[in-house]
This record gives sequence, structure tokens and C-alpha cells, in this order.
Amino acid sequence: MELRKAVLLADRAEAAKSSTEPWVYQYFLFAKGLAEYRQGRFDAAIALMEGGASKVMGPCPRLVVAMAKYQKGDVEAARKLLAATAVSFDWSAPEADRRDTWIWHILRREAEQMMLPNLPAFLSVTYWPRDNDERLALIGVCQFNDLPVRAARLYADALAAAPDLADDQTATHRFNAAHFAALAAHGRGQDAHALGDAERSRWRARARAWLRADLAAMAAQFSAQQIGSRFEKAS
Repeated sequence: MELRKAVLLADRAEAAKSSTEPWVYQYFLFAKGLAEYRQGRFDAAIALMEGGASKVMGPCPRLVVAMAKYQKGDVEAARKLLAATAVSFDWSAPEADRRDTWIWHILRREAEQMMLPNLPAFLSVTYWPRDNDERLALIGVCQFNDLPVRAARLYADALAAAPDLADDQTATHRFNAAHFAALAAHGRGQDAHALGDAERSRWRARARAWLRADLAAMAAQFSAQQIGSRFEKAS
């Protein structure tokens, strides 16, 4: 009954395009896309979430697309999209201070429960992920639960398994890794309080190394851009 009412409201909102401001109508399209997903119309949901609804509600459209792809059997693509979404947003609990953000968290948790069957074991420290999609997908879980040590370990394993991840300046994996390592080094976080001095020192050293590497990469990129700009002017 509730789904039927929600679908009717979404259909009515979508039909009001001519009388709705374009920026508001994007939210109507998001509601319609979510309604399509809830009805099992996964292709329609994907089309809306990758189209007119893609620029509203933060990470939500991508989360819905990931779940729709998973339901369609495209498990690998779904997990990769969940991983990319998990590392693209600050999922820490203090940032969840308004209605829309809580909607984002609700959809994140739904996607995690669907695609990460080992999540309860990870939280109980009886399981550790074996591939990078799973490692990165768990970053949001660590952020919300204030687990910087585990987040830093996930990033360390991910960067060791695929060093080219550090070259993606847009995703800022190495900077994020340094952030969590620095929190661990300062004993800030639910899993960092009990760290001894030696382990904190190791995380501090690793944070500095990651930051130095990131700074060097950005300097090299800037230098290359400057050289390219000079070449264009000379020609």
C-alpha cells in the first residue's frame, strides 16, 4: 500500500514538468527513479538515475544504480560503483546533520547489506576483505563507525594491491589514506584509543610518507601543465 502511494506521488510529480522549476524537477525525477527501482524496473531506474536525476541527492543516484545493476546480475559493475561511491563522500556520523544526508546513509546501508555479505563479520573483526572493490566499499562503514585504523589498513592494502590507485588525483585515495593514518596516529577513533606508542608512530610515519608522495605527484603534475602551457604559447 505504501509503495503504491509513493509510486502515484512520483508519477504525479514527474507529470508536472511544465509547471516546475528545472532544479526542482530533478528531485522529482529522483523520486520517480527510486519508485521504478522499488517496483523492480531496474533498467528504467538506471536510466533516470544516470540521466535527469544524476545531479541531485549527492551519492544517492549512484547507490540506486549500483543496487539496480546488482539486481540485474551485473555484480562486478555494482560492486565497483559502490566502492567508488563509498570513497567519494564523508560518511562520518557528525556530518549526518540534516534530512537529505540521512537519506544518503539509509541508501548506503541498504546497498552495503545487499552487496557486502561479510559486513557483520568485518565489524566484529572476524573477517578481512580480499579484493579492492570490497576494501574501498567498506570505507564508508569505517567512517560512520569511527574506525580510522581499519580504514587506514583498508587503504594500505588497496594501494599495495593496485599502486596505480594513488595516481588518481580526482579520487584522492592516497590523501584519504594519510587522513585516516593521521587519526590513528593521534589515537582518535573507536579503534585507535588502545594503540601503543610504537603502532601510533608507524601510522604517523606512513601518513607522512603518503602525504609526501601526494605532494610530489601534484608538483609533477603542475610542472607538466606549466610546460604544456608554455609550449602552447610558443607555438
